[in-house]
Amino acid sequence: MVAALIALFLLAVLIFFINQKDILSPTFITVAIYFVGFVFANIGIGDWTYIKYNSVTTLVIFCAILCMECGEYFVRNSWEMNDTNGLKSKLLSKSNAPKNVSNLIEIPLILECIGLIVSCVAFYLYYQRMIEIAYEYGYSGKNLLLYIRKGLLTGEERTGYIIVILKNFAQAFCFVNIFCFSNNLVQLQKKRKIIKYIIYLFSLIPVVLIYYISSSRYAFIKLAVYIVGCLLFAYFKSGKKLTISLVVKVLGVIALFFVAFVWVYKVMGEDRASVTDDTLFDKFVLYAGSSIAGLSEYIRQGMPSSTYFGEETLCGIFGLIRRFFPDFVSGTYFLPHFFLNEVLETNIYTMIRSLIADYGIFGMLAIELWIGLIFTFAYKIALKSKFFTISIIYLYFIPELIYQLFAPLLFTDIGSITQIFELLWIFIICFCIQKSQKKK
Repeated sequence: MVAALIALFLLAVLIFFINQKDILSPTFITVAIYFVGFVFANIGIGDWTYIKYNSVTTLVIFCAILCMECGEYFVRNSWEMNDTNGLKSKLLSKSNAPKNVSNLIEIPLILECIGLIVSCVAFYLYYQRMIEIAYEYGYSGKNLLLYIRKGLLTGEERTGYIIVILKNFAQAFCFVNIFCFSNNLVQLQKKRKIIKYIIYLFSLIPVVLIYYISSSRYAFIKLAVYIVGCLLFAYFKSGKKLTISLVVKVLGVIALFFVAFVWVYKVMGEDRASVTDDTLFDKFVLYAGSSIAGLSEYIRQGMPSSTYFGEETLCGIFGLIRRFFPDFVSGTYFLPHFFLNEVLETNIYTMIRSLIADYGIFGMLAIELWIGLIFTFAYKIALKSKFFTISIIYLYFIPELIYQLFAPLLFTDIGSITQIFELLWIFIICFCIQKSQKKK
């Protein structure tokens, strides 16, 4: 597995230079997160005595990444060619912004206040509902998150449409605020003026509390990745280049996230049957590295297919259909557990596993190619667009690239009520902001 780690590092370096040293390149993000997975898998493999790494796993991951890079390279090359013959300027004639955009994004104070109030109400109602669920499953004053999670994992407990809609608003409002703050932070020449926009960060408070009470690790990962993505995107959109100072700052933010993540893991990870070691670092190794072991085990078993088309990747769409046709298939959100050793078990396999199970090896490669095409095209559009709504929508999906290491959320979230309402709220909030800016 050490050889696979070295080879993946060399592939990451190659892709970094092919894609013009762009650390926001969709393929570079993908190869980087798989590299992280291999790092932690190498650390944990010594204790995972039931796992014998299959070298075919390395080949499969390499082929998937290379297909994605082919899609990205095609778009980047076509983009540059179109720039010379004027096609790109025509394509973006209504949304192309100057290279050095200096416009600040001002959120009306009344909208900010209303948004914060609604977000706080969303947290209060969500908290009350989670307390009710906890008591239903035996909560008596200790281990609140344990009993909340027990209730949520049954799939039988519902928070109610009103709470869901308000919670989605709070999350969308937070995403918009983070982007606006990041944009203004980068655009301002005198950084002390950013104090005026600190209020934009207040929207983080109710959302972080909601994520905490829901005991969702994915939500924290998504928020952290979105914040880093917004800062880097605003930096590159302003026309600035990659510097050592920027890299150090990004690594610092990521390091802070890791510290926060392991703390949250400690607080709300005690209810996970798959986590039995008390060491925080071991828990992180399990979560970040076991997906590579899972993919290896799946390949060792002969890569069995799903029982029906899209079983593991189209759960969101199936769930939407089931609201109108209750007897329709539901899909499989939770994959079977497997043991790493006598006590440790997990059910994390990477997105590649689900794509192969649902569509076969060649289907997986074709989909990876399209992911590279679509994400890179969207990235280029977002960088050139003067409408920040497009940038926010693109950055909204960036965490899904990181989560390729763990699950196919890039596909399972499609059609989900959460995604539909969050995107709808983002459009509405951005529309209100843009309307107010036009009046000034």
